[in-house]
Amino acid sequence: MRKLSWIIAGILCTTPAYLQAAELGNAKVESHLTEHLKVLIPLTGLNGSPLDEVKVELAPENYYRQAGLSLDQLAGNITFQIKSEGKRFFILMGSKRIITDPILSILLE
Repeated sequence: MRKLSWIIAGILCTTPAYLQAAELGNAKVESHLTEHLKVLIPLTGLNGSPLDEVKVELAPENYYRQAGLSLDQLAGNITFQIKSEGKRFFILMGSKRIITDPILSILLE
């Protein structure tokens, strides 16, 4: 089965000032097409901020419209969890339903 091709179309930061320095690393797709989505995204630059204060979600629908993207297949399907392994932090992005599109364009907030 081929790996799911994935594109992050943009990242929108509307977070508190102390998290503005947070950065997302290169996404690592760990799922295949026609499976539930599983993507690990490294999270750096937290500067000691507690993980329970970090929030990630899909951007509002109006941002998708402005970017010429559809939110229809993503709304209510994509999940986010903030995880840690030792001193490394990452976002675990998943899906409630299987993914059948080979390319996803996702805006994060």
